Amino acid sequence: MAGLDSRTWNGILAFLLLAAAFLCVFTTINDNDAFWHLAFGKQITETRSLVRAEPFAFTTQGRPVTDLSWLFNIAAYATFKSLGYTGLQLLAATAAAAAMFIV
Repeated sequence: MAGLDSRTWNGILAFLLLAAAFLCVFTTINDNDAFWHLAFGKQITETRSLVRAEPFAFTTQGRPVTDLSWLFNIAAYATFKSLGYTGLQLLAATAAAAAMFIV
């Protein structure tokens, strides 16, 4: 359009890119570790301490574990507790859009 300058077009294209990233990720959660993340987030929230030994998997129960995604686990559990699976989908889609914005 003749009436829009390049800065406006850049803004429109950036918005469309972020919206596309959001919509592409806003699908059913297919991550096999989703319940593991939720369980660790619940454990951390309830005990107010990081998990140091594997409490859930029967093959590695009691073995030392380093949870590098503890902050995500807490956020995922809090989101799931308040908004359910739809909230987790929104969290994942928002994270994807934020990553695209940073890039």
